[in-house]
Amino acid sequence: MKRILFYLPRGIMILFILFISLFALDAFDAESSVLHQIIAFLIHLIPSFALTSVLIFAWRRPLAGALGCLLMSILFTILVHGPSGGSAFIILVIPSLLCSVLFLLEYLRGRGRRGDTP
Repeated sequence: MKRILFYLPRGIMILFILFISLFALDAFDAESSVLHQIIAFLIHLIPSFALTSVLIFAWRRPLAGALGCLLMSILFTILVHGPSGGSAFIILVIPSLLCSVLFLLEYLRGRGRRGDTP
């Protein structure tokens, strides 16, 4: 159970980052210059970079992961609050909230010590 609780939030985060990164591919089109497309692609990857930084900090510190994912959930909630908020809310906020809860459960289970490996 400890190993599952260790790898489950990290695996969900990795899949979530890959899923969010797919949305950056809409930056490529036939009319724009290559430089413009690369800049737009990097701008579209900012949420993936933010989630990756949360995952890096959370890898050995589950409490940092719980707080980081919770903050990302709050940020996503603020950003998607609009006319199309329903589906965007489910796609963006629910996975990060799930990861936050799983990281918190791992921390409360006693794996919050540094240097503890699965």
